[in-house]
Amino acid sequence: MDAPELGQDFGRESRARLASLCLGRTAKLTPVARDQYKRLIAHVRCETNDAARAQLASGLAWVYTRHKADRRALQALEESARNRHLGLWSAPFPEAPWTYRQSHRSPR
Repeated sequence: MDAPELGQDFGRESRARLASLCLGRTAKLTPVARDQYKRLIAHVRCETNDAARAQLASGLAWVYTRHKADRRALQALEESARNRHLGLWSAPFPEAPWTYRQSHRSPR
């Protein structure tokens, strides 16, 4: 999943939801891959909660489409949240975090 940045609409809500799921709880990371920037892609469980599934079901994240594991199941959660206008899907034109990051990149 890819969540809104803090400067984006729903960024703070997404962060707060993740904190409510994971803060103060035992987290288990299962490494899956590394992305093009060498960042770890992992499944994250906070006790019994799958963090990505919870964020997607709440409408507070996008499916990370470059990674194939569980893509269909995750897309179904995103689509359900979108159809119910939950979280960021309540906005008329939510901006994907990768688009936001690209438009807010510092010039080099």
